[in-house]
Amino acid sequence: MMDLAELRSRLAPGGELKGKLLKTCHIAGDELWALGDKSLQPVEPLPPAPFSGELSAGGNSEKASTSAADTLVDALRPLGLAGGGSEAGLPVEISEDDMDALFQRVLAITLKSKFSDGKLPVLASTLNSQMMLIGRRVSPHSLDIKHTSYRKFAKFLEEMESDCLLTISKVKEGVQAVASVVWKHPAFADVEALPDEPSASGPSVKIPSSIRQVYIVNGKTASLFGAVDPNMKKGYEFRSTEGVREVLTTYVKSKDLISKTDSKVINLDQTLMDIAVNKTVSFKGEWPMKWGEVFDKVLKEMSTNHEVVFTNGGSVELRGKLVPMDVKVEKKAGNKLVTAIRNLEGLGMDPAEIARELQQVVGATVNVREEPGGQHSVTVQGDQTKLLDKFFFQTLAMPKKFVTGLEKPGKKG
Repeated sequence: MMDLAELRSRLAPGGELKGKLLKTCHIAGDELWALGDKSLQPVEPLPPAPFSGELSAGGNSEKASTSAADTLVDALRPLGLAGGGSEAGLPVEISEDDMDALFQRVLAITLKSKFSDGKLPVLASTLNSQMMLIGRRVSPHSLDIKHTSYRKFAKFLEEMESDCLLTISKVKEGVQAVASVVWKHPAFADVEALPDEPSASGPSVKIPSSIRQVYIVNGKTASLFGAVDPNMKKGYEFRSTEGVREVLTTYVKSKDLISKTDSKVINLDQTLMDIAVNKTVSFKGEWPMKWGEVFDKVLKEMSTNHEVVFTNGGSVELRGKLVPMDVKVEKKAGNKLVTAIRNLEGLGMDPAEIARELQQVVGATVNVREEPGGQHSVTVQGDQTKLLDKFFFQTLAMPKKFVTGLEKPGKKG
């Protein structure tokens, strides 16, 4: 390696080197080096040690060269750049044949663990996702189809079909599924199904258990509530409709507005007219309206928020009306499918938290994207509606009334 200042001087006008100054991106001992033959760069022989009067038999020059190489590796090891596989924290490289064998083994374990009880056919993309998850549990090596002789997962499945391990069906152009498995195949001879991974403490995600509508006194209704209690000014909140009903009842009785001929009818005064009919309407005499209709009109004119109560006892108040979480399978460029989850924030849920939890259970790419209006959505590669149905309703125990789009999990559209 060459000192940067020295290199600059050699590139200066009149210097011995010409060209452009390049930033070093790769050095001996880093991860890229570990993928090759792990040969070290030429090392200058160490200066001869002072003569002690004794010579050990055989190969002092070889020892000096080895010592110099060890010195370089030792210098790189504290930086996490030295070779040596797992001892240095780097993945140990395996051959193409070994990666082929690993894929075949993980396929057998995945089929036995996840699809042995009549859960076929299964989409190739779903099988691939499950294999990635199983692979992390059974092998220290990451599954990478590009490091196999197959190069593509579709080719791998075709080879397994030709080996009479499974059969493939075509769902549509470019989409395959595993239709059946030959369980008597020798590949399953010593394979045991893996148990589901236990969850130590369960997800820490905030899950809504109930939602309460909050009714707020505004400019249009302030005169009604202020006449009953001066403290009920603009911005005063009611956590239930019963509180609003009590105020309306108190006001009507105090103004003697109940009809003499029908106790279910109210004769509106100007304050109630401004709320229930129209502020510009003026009248003389009586304007009858039924109790229920007046009550509904008052609620409609009040401002509303909604308070989300979580399973852990916490709560958050959100502006506007409740909009359920929506799950939708969408088609992107290249005929690829993604499953989008929207309006998590409308239920007081954190999209980043949901994305982190999903990444633990799905073997596919999970992203958080910004939507128009400042909201965020979570997208999962592929049609993951079956998995999301289990994730939200079983794992997280989320009430189904807060979710749309999972009425028929596993069916696109």
